[in-house]
Amino acid sequence: MIITNAGGTDFSTFISDDELKLWLRIDHDDDDTIVQATRAAAFEFVQSYCQVYFGTQVITAYLDGYYNGRLMVSQIDSVTSVEIIASGSTDYATLDTSKYTADVVSSQPRVWFQGAPSLVADRYHPVKVIMSGGYTTSNVPEQLLLAVKNYAAHLYENRMAVTPAKLIEKPMGIYTMLSQYRSL
Repeated sequence: MIITNAGGTDFSTFISDDELKLWLRIDHDDDDTIVQATRAAAFEFVQSYCQVYFGTQVITAYLDGYYNGRLMVSQIDSVTSVEIIASGSTDYATLDTSKYTADVVSSQPRVWFQGAPSLVADRYHPVKVIMSGGYTTSNVPEQLLLAVKNYAAHLYENRMAVTPAKLIEKPMGIYTMLSQYRSL
């Protein structure tokens, strides 16, 4: 399963420049560009690691076949459509809603297929599930925002790719924070 999103979220609506600078203990404007870059990188990391999205987005899951089960994405509001490439076709066509059932209420959204037509046998991703969802500023868990701040702090403090000192890696606490939101 491959999952893509439309992107384009303004992460500053979730954590403002001033809020992140306070977290990083920065009291000047000289590093504003670096602060914004580390915030974006931290949000992208959390989205990628947990398969969660910030801001309402169009999220697409590409399947190799009719897999009844989890969509591997969190915080879905609705399944907009399911499209397939049926045998003898080369383009996606919308599947009738009577051929599938979607559950977006549970913490792990699911889709079930009923009697769908046969798919193109020699093509990757002949099924496309298009969804709408993502965390908004009103429903995002504080723990996810804290993980973003902690990872942004890590990126800000460790901007060099190499260092002359012998460093010992410490386990990052954000993995513990994010584990309950991760879709596996």
